[in-house]
Amino acid sequence: TVSAVINNKSYCYVSEKKRNMILSTAKEMGYSRNRMALGLRGMPTHTIGVVSSLFTTEIRSELLSYLNTKLEATGYQVLLGDSRNEKEREIEILRNFVSYQVDGIIRSSMFSEDELGYHSASFPPCVWIGENYSYSGKKPNLIFFREEAVFQSLKHLQEHGHSKLAY
Repeated sequence: TVSAVINNKSYCYVSEKKRNMILSTAKEMGYSRNRMALGLRGMPTHTIGVVSSLFTTEIRSELLSYLNTKLEATGYQVLLGDSRNEKEREIEILRNFVSYQVDGIIRSSMFSEDELGYHSASFPPCVWIGENYSYSGKKPNLIFFREEAVFQSLKHLQEHGHSKLAY
């Protein structure tokens, strides 16, 4: 019953008083879900792994902060992996994310999948942000090319009458 209340299961029919008592007791005891146990049961862990050279530019820090805020608002926890543009380090971070059973990965990398030479059969959905993408295996669910995205953004702004643009 406690598990059903904490996990907000629709089949759990307890009184509002009992539900509040369980939730307040869990809060007092400092209970938190074991996200890895959820993953082992095949359930969403509500975690997203972000791997990138995280702290190289101020704008990247701003974007990460914005991404973190938006994902938290939807109930997701963000795990950050700073690759420092090091191939072996990025591979290790990706391995860790797979072992933590994250629900998805966002990669902003200078290394393509082929260059890394690492791809797990249990890889979660992936968004890849980069310049050159190449991999002969399973493709990411979504690919953004920075150069093309900037070009399309500028084109869109110009089409709407904006002429003084800065990047």
